[in-house]
Amino acid sequence: MTDTISDESILDLSAVAAAEAVHKGRLTPYQIEEAQRRQIIVRDVEVQAWVRLAASRGSTVSSADGIWPLSGVSVGVKDIFDTVDMPTANGSSIFATRQPERDAWIVERLRRAGATILGKTHTTEFAYFHPAPTQNPLNPKLTPGGSSSGSAAAVADGMVPVALGSQTAGSTIRPAAFCGIFGFKPTHGLVSLDGTMCLAQSLDTLGLFARHPGDLALVMSALTDSPWDIRLSDVLPYRFAIFRGPHWDQASPEVVELFDRLAEELPRLTSCRFVNRISGFESLTAAQETVMARETFKNFQSVLQAHSEQISTAFRDLCRIGAAVSDLDYRKAQLCRSKCYCALRETLAPGELILTPAAPGTAPQRHTGTGDPIFNRLWTLLGVPCVSVPVHRSSRLPLAVQVIGGRGEDQAVLRAAEWLSQALPSVLIC
Repeated sequence: MTDTISDESILDLSAVAAAEAVHKGRLTPYQIEEAQRRQIIVRDVEVQAWVRLAASRGSTVSSADGIWPLSGVSVGVKDIFDTVDMPTANGSSIFATRQPERDAWIVERLRRAGATILGKTHTTEFAYFHPAPTQNPLNPKLTPGGSSSGSAAAVADGMVPVALGSQTAGSTIRPAAFCGIFGFKPTHGLVSLDGTMCLAQSLDTLGLFARHPGDLALVMSALTDSPWDIRLSDVLPYRFAIFRGPHWDQASPEVVELFDRLAEELPRLTSCRFVNRISGFESLTAAQETVMARETFKNFQSVLQAHSEQISTAFRDLCRIGAAVSDLDYRKAQLCRSKCYCALRETLAPGELILTPAAPGTAPQRHTGTGDPIFNRLWTLLGVPCVSVPVHRSSRLPLAVQVIGGRGEDQAVLRAAEWLSQALPSVLIC
């Protein structure tokens, strides 16, 4: 028998708590979905996180369908992931009526695990810089970031507990930072992107948004078909290397102040040291830009030729730059990636994780664009797992740190994010 519970209480549930409530019979997926739909009706007039919602199917789910790991968990899907029941436009009018014949691998996996695919969220055009209509739910004058704009905003506004994004430069970590939620980019290639728009294949990676780190682990458990346990252990040491990075001069005064405070307080809580430089890292951002431009041009050359007038200047400029990248320059950029990853592994002690800014500062004004991925590009090129952790508020707007591990250390960075979310409020104003 289900309990009577308010919409507000349902919307406050984490994905983990929602699944538990369904498993124990306190709620049904239909109750959860309908509360979220009512929230969207009220709030999305302003936020504009959603392109479209799926047809409601919660009332058709019976006990005969079984209870699965993600039963009761509603997910927003960035509009670059194919969905058999909704068009996938990739943020472009060119593909506004494109109807896939099957789900993307990730979407299919989520459905099989019992998740409710609530709808498609806004993306910037082709997951690049031309902005979506989405507003930051914390302040409508500010950008939610991009390119996964709608997914970040939907989670931050309580419309869904989890949403899918992607990252080719900074399209998950940056929006999560601007919206004050957790954003996770796994190791490149860990999760299949079959059925997902390809921007730059050696960079494109799944992104996940949630208000709780445990929800990220829950979804990753379903996607990888293996348990992700990020529960904290009293005996587990956390070793951080604070790395300001080659673009520290572009950090805002608020971020500089935040890291000064972290440098003072974090060593009192756990093992911590400071890394001033990693060999070759000053070349990584340019290398990422080279790889991204070259691969994007190759992937979109035919679209550009057929529909140039329907494509933004920003995206045409990216393709123009990519067309000029020589084979030699592309190989040099990929070699830079390999050398710098080796340098990273040589710098970090076993079990040590990087702590660095997630974004240059708080969310900028919407009219200026979606923000700068300058603190994200290098890590995306390296293919390492990253998680954005909201730890501080400046003038009521969130700031975030980024936790980074070596390839394959995905659960370690999520566990560290869980620890930081509990430890840092004791020393920082959140």
